[in-house]
Amino acid sequence: TRVANRFSFHVSRFSPLVLRVYDAGGRLVLSQPVRTSSFIFHPSSLPSAVYFARLTGPDRTATLKLILER
Repeated sequence: TRVANRFSFHVSRFSPLVLRVYDAGGRLVLSQPVRTSSFIFHPSSLPSAVYFARLTGPDRTATLKLILER
């Protein structure tokens, strides 16, 4: 769990990824392709809340709990 207003990600072996962010009710609130192995996600369009970020690639998925505070 991370408390922040921006989130950075790094993947050791890059392949095409998709970042999907869900609210606590499971609704998809943001989806964006990831085109680099290291990137920063700035959730400027989202209000303060608890979210779940899912990075999905061809052979793996990672899910993180995010707490966004403004």
